[in-house]
Amino acid sequence: MKKRLQAITQLFTALLLVSTAVLAYAPKALAFDQNMVISDSMFDNTGTMSASGIDAFLNRYPSSCISLNNGFRAPDPTGYTPSTSFTYGGDTSAGNVIYDAAIGYGLNPQVIITTLQKEQSLVTGSAGCSNLRYSGAMGNGCPDGGTTYNYSGFELYSLNGNPVTSVNGTCVNRAEDVGFSRQVVVAAWKLRFWEQRSEGNVNWNVQLTNSPQPGDRWDNSDDPPTCYSFLMTQGYRARCKGNTPTYFDGLTSIDGSSVSLTNGATAAMYVYTPHFPGNQNFVNLFENTFGFGSTTSGMLSIAHPDGTLVRPANSPQVYLITNGKAQYATSLAVLQSWGYDMGRLKIATQGDLNLMSATDADTTHTNNPAPLQFREGTLVKGSGPTIYVLQNVNGTLTKESLDTWANFTRLGYSIGQVLTVSDSQLPAATGSPYDSTMAAHPNGTMIRDANSPTVYYIIGGERHSMTSLPIFLSHGFKQSSVEIATAGDDQLPITWPVNWFAEGTLLRGSGPTVYIIQNTNVKRSFGNYYVFVGLDYHFSEVMQVSDGDLPAANGTPVNN
Repeated sequence: MKKRLQAITQLFTALLLVSTAVLAYAPKALAFDQNMVISDSMFDNTGTMSASGIDAFLNRYPSSCISLNNGFRAPDPTGYTPSTSFTYGGDTSAGNVIYDAAIGYGLNPQVIITTLQKEQSLVTGSAGCSNLRYSGAMGNGCPDGGTTYNYSGFELYSLNGNPVTSVNGTCVNRAEDVGFSRQVVVAAWKLRFWEQRSEGNVNWNVQLTNSPQPGDRWDNSDDPPTCYSFLMTQGYRARCKGNTPTYFDGLTSIDGSSVSLTNGATAAMYVYTPHFPGNQNFVNLFENTFGFGSTTSGMLSIAHPDGTLVRPANSPQVYLITNGKAQYATSLAVLQSWGYDMGRLKIATQGDLNLMSATDADTTHTNNPAPLQFREGTLVKGSGPTIYVLQNVNGTLTKESLDTWANFTRLGYSIGQVLTVSDSQLPAATGSPYDSTMAAHPNGTMIRDANSPTVYYIIGGERHSMTSLPIFLSHGFKQSSVEIATAGDDQLPITWPVNWFAEGTLLRGSGPTVYIIQNTNVKRSFGNYYVFVGLDYHFSEVMQVSDGDLPAANGTPVNN
């Protein structure tokens, strides 16, 4: 029994894999819904990122125009009053500017980040970092028509401690709106004001003291008397305080097509950018490029379920979500050794990023998983000609050389199965050569008898049958890697079977419900369609099996 428990533990460790049994896909943005560009809950979610988190996000882009790495700073928005209009303090990071404006007006900071990229590509710097781009950062106050303006006499932003105080030829039509901080905070107010007024909330106004920074004061008591003349959502609404509400059908025409404004946030987005392409670009940037989650489902705070492979937006570093934590993958070769389909790699949600931060901070792996290493049975070579088979010896990954080419071919191996890695990636521990005196294949090998379709997985010197092709495929194995059993293999004892799907596998039976497998024998449904697509899962990834193959145990649904 003790031996069997040890083998089960080894196998559980070895089989935290994403299914490769379905078609691969390239990550892409969700379909654009012209009637709901973004939900109110997503639009209003101020808790998605901290100021330091925004700065860290910007620093991931080597060419970012507004990152601390680029030496960018701008005046800090400190509030608004009817008598002073918007007020500003000393220079601070873009993260603080965005965060303070977002908190001040109750807007998701990711909406601001996405708009900065949509309008002027300042987040990535892909279009350059000109004075005009900084000065009209959000496209705020830039009507169609091509008229340009000149301004001077106040700080627009600074680079490496050098203030920029003038701009010529900007599209911004008011001095109150020109410059990075003015662009951000005024746009934040406009977006929220339009959202609320389109839904008939004529009394909406912000009243905050000492938030988000001590000394800040936001007094928008002059908002209620202001009449609103733009798009309205469906229902009985008043445009001006004190007016009798009248019925609006929520319909408008965008680019010659009829749009039914589902919510106030969508109305605000169309007032800000009255065209489909700009709003489609916003959704694509928000969901796919930046990986902030679905604009309609509020997915940013949830981490992917266990068994999912994720990476931060615009970072090559890959993690495996396991036991509610992010496990660091040490190299692409390691992922290849496990049979991962890299086409199914997900862009990390904010929940995933939180797990990654905890993992990266815990360098001793006291509370988080040790980095993901090569799977046992992997064939590797470094810069030299020696080919090794990797084995787990008392918990240590060890390289054992295959002493001759004849021995290599005796075991049925082909050179295409060998991963070439840097010498530094080879395990430090060296075991005894796996020579021709070894009658059976090494642990970690998939085998079958020449005249039998039954596939066995060798672990702990035992054979464990794979009970179905879907289970076999879900663990990342390929039929081309199954070796013909030797006489020595046939002497290994046959013990418990591998009769569970790999964690993270997506399954459905005869019904429409899609499940994700957790803890090897528990199936979790998705709370709704938006949870499924918001986590960037695709129906092409779902493996259909018989109802009898579905695990009997039901876990809690995956919800946002």
